[in-house]
Amino acid sequence: MSSKEWIFHPDSITTVGVGLATEPFIKIKLPFTANDILEAIKQALAAVRTGIPHPTDWKAQTESYERNMGYSSKKLHRNFMYCLIEVDETFFYFTPTKNLGSSKGYTYLPANKIKIEISSPAEDIYDALLKSMKISKESVED
Repeated sequence: MSSKEWIFHPDSITTVGVGLATEPFIKIKLPFTANDILEAIKQALAAVRTGIPHPTDWKAQTESYERNMGYSSKKLHRNFMYCLIEVDETFFYFTPTKNLGSSKGYTYLPANKIKIEISSPAEDIYDALLKSMKISKESVED
């Protein structure tokens, strides 16, 4: 994923409370508009589920994730930025993460969480997302 391709997906919660990337995996490529990004966010958030079965076969889970993302986990955790997007009745919340490097995953940066009213113009929501992604990019470990 580069700045030319953005991937949105739900973070669904398993029966033991672990967040997992689930379908749909929405890929947005340049050229895109703020409205395209907002629609992808809404589609991903609408598909979030809770209480999904906790994986017992992590190899199969990883293979499914890589197939849906279109990248290997090693590349994802080496080069990518990730931002958690949540919503309530009033706000979108963008929580940047720190990429911990190859196969170590990400850690949330809750002190840098950005909130914006869901009724805000698409351009303002997109700007808030960009700000969160910038924090994530600046936090990448080598």
